[in-house]
Amino acid sequence: MYMIWTGTTCLIWFINSMVWRNNAIDWAPVYCDITGRIVLGAGIAIPTCSLCIQRRLYFITTMRVMDSSAKDKFKMVATDMCICVVFPMVIMALTYIPQGNRYDIFEDVGCSVGILDVWPAYPTYSAWPLVIALISSVYGFFTLRSFLARRSQLNEFINSSKNSISTQRYVRLMVLSCTDIIFTIPFSAWLLYDGLVDIQPFVSWEYTHADFSV
Repeated sequence: MYMIWTGTTCLIWFINSMVWRNNAIDWAPVYCDITGRIVLGAGIAIPTCSLCIQRRLYFITTMRVMDSSAKDKFKMVATDMCICVVFPMVIMALTYIPQGNRYDIFEDVGCSVGILDVWPAYPTYSAWPLVIALISSVYGFFTLRSFLARRSQLNEFINSSKNSISTQRYVRLMVLSCTDIIFTIPFSAWLLYDGLVDIQPFVSWEYTHADFSV
């Protein structure tokens, strides 16, 4: 899911940069409606995918997957899919509340969904990357502590198990998710601060969505 969300977003921005090179013409309204939502969802989905990686690594480190039954494994996969797919889709739908118009078009960048800087934007979208990254950091701390405390035992468990994960891959996944946390927390905190400094009053639903199709 991490690769799917990241790859899809990169593909969208690549297409946008070609279609809207040196212009800001409304070439593809339906395309903008769809891809704008996907990019919005990716802003939530990539941190949630990192959270799922940290969560699964924590379970491996504490050896909770040692005696997992088929039912438990299915439940873990279902939980991961809810976090990585369902939750971002719910946020994508909720962003309609502070959305002032269908989409904006920027020259050389393409189309994106414009969210107004009003208070409903924060509980429905803006605050979530930071919240998710903070939860991931808690998992990451306990994972690292447990990993260092029982490293030899964990190496023996990983190398002797039938899982598709090796010690090197485990460490790489831990570095990947920790890197995501390190960049997400300060960037999200700065965006929240920058938005809250100039936050605008939320007048009404009708006022926010007036001339929505523009």
